[in-house]
Order: sequence, then structure tokens, then C-alpha cells
Amino acid sequence: TMMAPYAAFGALVYDGSSPEGRTAQADFSSQLDKFNSLMDQASQYLPQYGSTFADFKAKAQEIGEKGKKIVAIGEDSPGLAAGKDLKPDELDKLAEGARSVAEVDADARKLAGGLLAVSDAMINENARSAADMSRRSQFALIALVLAGLISALVAGAMNAWISTTKTARPLAELSRRMNALAAGDLEVEIGG
Repeated sequence: TMMAPYAAFGALVYDGSSPEGRTAQADFSSQLDKFNSLMDQASQYLPQYGSTFADFKAKAQEIGEKGKKIVAIGEDSPGLAAGKDLKPDELDKLAEGARSVAEVDADARKLAGGLLAVSDAMINENARSAADMSRRSQFALIALVLAGLISALVAGAMNAWISTTKTARPLAELSRRMNALAAGDLEVEIGG
């Protein structure tokens, strides 16, 4: 749509029956179709902005209607490229078309400004979301590290408790009794 004013201007400059004039006319229609298609895709991917994109499409449609009048003037005239061979009534039509091109250009610039504002808003929203996700991931990482440290400490404590109460103490007791037995104390009871 941003190129539509230039395509409409091309329709005024060149004879509507010339290859350049037909290209300008076709470019005008294709720019509008492409814009509408892009807005439909954007609405599909970003449904929260659907009404905004619909507004942009409506504004593009208004630009398109104004532009169609310009293209029609270009089709009916020999175009500015004819230069001094233009008749006064043809010059008047082309002047009217040129004024309309200025309006279409201003409308297209406003539309472009609106698109940029929405784009900037999305970029800012994405930046805020990224910062929030970064904070959350840092918190999650710290929580995981702390949970790992606590788990390691608990496992170490349990290991120490098990090894002392279930392994080392009974072995120490057995060693004491065996030493007593070796020393000649036959009253010592050896469990087992």
C-alpha cells in the first residue's frame, strides 16, 4: 500500500495504453491486494491485534478507492509523458489526478505511521515479555541450584547417619568385643 501512490502517479505519467501505463495500473491493484493479504495473515498470527489490522485494511480500502480514480484518469489521458502535446482539458484532468495523488500519498503515510506505531508497540511488548521470562528463568535457575544444594546436603547427612549407625558403630562394637575375646574375656557375647 505504501507503493500505491507511486503506482497511481505512474498511471498519470504514462499513457494508459502504453506498457508502462499498464504496468503502473497493475502495480496499483497488486499493492492493495498484497497489503490486504498481509493484514489477513497478521490477524491470523496475532489475533489480539485483529481489530487494529481490520482498521488498517479499511484505511487501505479508502486509499484504494481514491487511487482507482487516479488510475482511471491515467487510463483516459495520454499521460504527462506526452508533454506539450497535451490539450487543456487533458491537463486539467491530470492536475486533478496529481492533487489526488498528493492526498493518497498523505493517507498512505498516515497508514504507514500507524503500522509503525503498532510494530513499535509489539516490539516493546516482546521486550517486556523477554525481560519477564529472563527474570523467571533466573529465579528458576537459582531455585534449582538451591534445591540441588539442599538435596546434596540432605543426602550427605543421611549417608553419614547411615554409615555411622548402621555400619561403623556395629563394626566398632564387634571390634571391641573381638578384642575383649582376644584378651581372654570369654564372657563376651558376640552377636551375629
